[in-house]
Amino acid sequence: MFPILRAKIFSVICESFINEIWISLYATFSERQLSANMKALTSKLQKRSRTAALKKQERDSSRAVQRDKIRWLVGKRWSPSRIHEALSIEFGRHAYSYKCVVYHCSAARRKVARGSGGQRGRPRNQLVDEKILLAHAEDPDLSAKKLAVMISEPRETVRRHLIQIGGNYGNFPRVPHELTESQKSSRVKMSKTLLDFLKDKKKWPKIITGDETWVYATNSPKRGWTLPGDAPRTRVDAQQGDQKVMLQAFFSSRGFKSIRFLDEGSTVDANFCCDVFREIAEQNKPPLWIHMDNARPHRAKKAENVLEQLSMVPLPHPPYSPDLAPADFWLFGRMKNVLGSTKFLSIDKLQERVVRELHKIQLAEFRRVYNEWILRLQLCIEMGGEYVHTTL
Repeated sequence: MFPILRAKIFSVICESFINEIWISLYATFSERQLSANMKALTSKLQKRSRTAALKKQERDSSRAVQRDKIRWLVGKRWSPSRIHEALSIEFGRHAYSYKCVVYHCSAARRKVARGSGGQRGRPRNQLVDEKILLAHAEDPDLSAKKLAVMISEPRETVRRHLIQIGGNYGNFPRVPHELTESQKSSRVKMSKTLLDFLKDKKKWPKIITGDETWVYATNSPKRGWTLPGDAPRTRVDAQQGDQKVMLQAFFSSRGFKSIRFLDEGSTVDANFCCDVFREIAEQNKPPLWIHMDNARPHRAKKAENVLEQLSMVPLPHPPYSPDLAPADFWLFGRMKNVLGSTKFLSIDKLQERVVRELHKIQLAEFRRVYNEWILRLQLCIEMGGEYVHTTL
């Protein structure tokens, strides 16, 4: 009897001991699991808060830029609908709604109507404004200093009145050529032809544009900070003997169709262009439209014959019009800004970097550039063939 009783007591003790072990293990596991879940939840919340803060910062900064752009375009006499269209292309989902654009346009016009830029304080002397306007009408190249001497007013007063009138001091846009009336009418006519093609967005993947440019291995910085005690810094212009390579790039709204570098000692001629046309035709089914400038290799008889054989139709391009060519007003400037002040030890390294940077461009940016191309053509037509200096 006693052995049986001892066995039962022992089994009860063991069972209770095992239960206690299981309970402690479960409690430990649950505590660890709860701790891990809390850590994951905290990390997730922190990530969300950081993302929300970054989005808010991006949204706020884009709104400030948009307000400045609206004020500037109102000065150019743009309508609210046209401003809203330009903002939608540039800022996408962060763009102001049409209602907000109308509100900010009205506020900007009210500031201009008040004349003092919305600033409180003593009203400015209208007589000084009239003197400045008369002197500027006689000689538009007068500086603020010369204006001050001419109208016998302090220089700071003249500067303040120029700003309040709505004047803007800056570098004059560089133009490649002084256009004649016939060239302006030619720009308008060809812009209308191009616009008819580009308005059909289904044709965009078939409309291929491109050009050539020199890319230098040594690029001097154009601007930068100079602190007290620093030696004076200078910028060296490109020299004739500098290492460089000719880049030829063609693209459509769906990305690049051809990226080539000219071999050392070679020149861009009709044969080189024909090879590029064949490369593009192999990758795309006809019909194709190709847009180039009026360089001799592009318009050579041999190049035209090859284009006809490949069922590629050349689109017209007005002479002296880099402002209407996407490769000139967007691609090459963007690429050279990315290269910045980088110095390359060899041409091979330069070519690798250029190709890498070009392939980083997103497809959405190509579509944005085609939209900008349409806006530039519309502006050229509205301005009677004048150069389009606006960065849309």
